[in-house]
Amino acid sequence: LGQGVVRLIASTSGINGLLVRALPEFNRANRAIQVQVREGERDDQMLAIARGEIDLGLCRQPPVVPEGWAFHTLLEDRFVVACAADHPLARRRNLDLTDLAGQTWLPSPAGSAARVYFDAMFATAAEEVRICQVITRTLALTWVLLRRQPLLTVVPYCVVAHLVDIGELAVLKMRDAMPLEPIGLMSAIEPAGIATGRLTEFLVQFTGKPRTRDRGAGKPHR
Repeated sequence: LGQGVVRLIASTSGINGLLVRALPEFNRANRAIQVQVREGERDDQMLAIARGEIDLGLCRQPPVVPEGWAFHTLLEDRFVVACAADHPLARRRNLDLTDLAGQTWLPSPAGSAARVYFDAMFATAAEEVRICQVITRTLALTWVLLRRQPLLTVVPYCVVAHLVDIGELAVLKMRDAMPLEPIGLMSAIEPAGIATGRLTEFLVQFTGKPRTRDRGAGKPHR
C-alpha cells in the first residue's frame, strides 16, 4: 500500500544539484511513497505555494518567505565557468578575466542570474567578448554545445556538478570566488504528512545540514 504523495517543485539548480543524486536513493528506500516532481523557478514556486499546489519547494532563498512556511538551507553554491573536459583552459590554474577575455562564450538567456553575473564580469572589458549565437534554456542542448565546441559558460555549480563528477564537463579553476546564494527547502511550518516529512528528513540528512529554521520563517509574502 502507498504511504502518501509528495508534491515537489524544484528549480533547475535544485534538480541537478540535489535531486538527481538524492531521489534515486530515496526511491529505493521508500518504494511506497510517490514523489511528484515538477520544475519551476522561485516565482513559479511562490505561485504554487499561494495556490496550495505543492508540499515542498527547492530553490534559492526568496527575499521574503511566505506566511506559514520556512526556508532551510541545504546546499552551498557558487557561479563557475564550465566547459568541455578537453577545453584548452580546463587544466590551467589560477585563471582570471584576462585569461578568459579572448574565449568564445555560450551566454545564458537574458534576465537569468547567470547572465546578469556574466554581463557584470565583462562590463569593463577592454575588448569585445565573443558570443556564440545560440541562446537556450534547454540544458541538454547547452551541454552538447559545450562538449562539441571550445565554448565557456557561466553557470551555477549545482547545475553542472553531476556532469563534472562523471567527466562530461569541467569547471575552470578561477583565482577569485564567484559567490551565489545557497539552495534550500521551503516547507510548511505546520506538521507535515508522513510522506512529506520523510522526504524532508531524507534531504536534510543527505546534504548533512542540521535541521534548523532559517531566519525569515513565517514572514508574510508581499
